[in-house]
Amino acid sequence: MVEAKRRDQRTEDFLTEVANFLRSEKQVKADQPPLVTRLPLLAYHTPAFPWTVRQDSTLRQVAEKEAGKAHKKHLSATTARDLQKHFQRGLGIRLGPAVGLSGINYQPGPARMNTAGGLLADWVFSPALSLETGALYTVWDYGREETANSQPGSLPGVDESLGRLQKTDIGSQLVQFPFNMKLYVPLFRQTEGVISGGYAFLLYLRQDLEYSYALDNSSDSPSLSLKSSYEVSRPRFYPGMVQAAVGTSTLLKNKARLEFSLYYQYGLGKTGVEQSKATALGLRTSYWFTVR
Repeated sequence: MVEAKRRDQRTEDFLTEVANFLRSEKQVKADQPPLVTRLPLLAYHTPAFPWTVRQDSTLRQVAEKEAGKAHKKHLSATTARDLQKHFQRGLGIRLGPAVGLSGINYQPGPARMNTAGGLLADWVFSPALSLETGALYTVWDYGREETANSQPGSLPGVDESLGRLQKTDIGSQLVQFPFNMKLYVPLFRQTEGVISGGYAFLLYLRQDLEYSYALDNSSDSPSLSLKSSYEVSRPRFYPGMVQAAVGTSTLLKNKARLEFSLYYQYGLGKTGVEQSKATALGLRTSYWFTVR
């Protein structure tokens, strides 16, 4: 008898924890009736029929399993995931701003730090799988030393009558359209690991090229340099980049999610008027609002 009362008390404590967890989930609306924790019959109000109570064997099995673990004070990550699966109905949608900082490495040319920002959408098929899409405005800037092998004459706007071309600085403004499949792995009750991979289309909006020319003078006077610029403002799609990322996603108290990821991108072809191939390694942060 005493043992049965203790077991019922542990089950009731666990159900209170379940109710708190569900209140933190966007899928469970605030105007839905609360869980019914009358023992030994466990029931809850269904979203489709708010005033109808039915027995929920799945939730009861979860409760009985967790209630036996007296040393646990909170829901485990696995149990929280099971509850998310149980209560999710249809396709979930998250929207949020994203910002990124990355090092872009062009061939030829050294790596430079660049920035990106935009709006992303996460189409949630299940608590473990989603598709990320959206648009990221990106600024890529790099410079390269020109040699005879780099074929500087192929660049638009080069005027070799000004002197020998020494260096080219190229600034590109573009939009990335990512399509990433994301896999979520439970780590803690409020935190999940995120593994993603996919492809990003590249739309170049504008490029600014600045050329530095060396003027060869007599040995008794220092060498001089001249600069000229050239602008390409014709939008154009170029071969995109495959990408992979790992990170974490944390549920906040306001029901939003904060996601951090380390990503790598590899260009599948030559891009821009300079026809260079790029790779990128960077950090990205997303702040997700649950819409549905």
